[in-house]
Amino acid sequence: MARDNSSRTYRILAVDNEPNQVLILDAALRKLPNVEVFTADSAEEALNLFQQHPFDLVITDYRMRGMDGLTLAAGVRRLRPHAPIVLVTAYPDEVRERARHMSLFAILEKPVSVKDIRTTALKALGFHG
Repeated sequence: MARDNSSRTYRILAVDNEPNQVLILDAALRKLPNVEVFTADSAEEALNLFQQHPFDLVITDYRMRGMDGLTLAAGVRRLRPHAPIVLVTAYPDEVRERARHMSLFAILEKPVSVKDIRTTALKALGFHG
């Protein structure tokens, strides 16, 4: 059943340490209905934001300076166990191996299209059809 997307605003946190990737994610996600997009340029910043304001969806890069995306995902899981997390990576085999005991909503392989980002985000938020 399709979710009634007219009554609620969904909060998405997009995380990447590459400024251009953050801009692409931000622009892609802002086109979705009833979403508020927040960005962070490090996993540490993202975790701080998440502690202050839990998000409905986290989309994060895997390889970043400092804390990586899977470590961020583990931190998010401790704060909000059922929040969907999408990991974007150029290293899908490495991520799948490390993430086999985590419940990630999706692993998207780079280069990922704007369409795939949007489609995955909508599914993660419960929009179907």
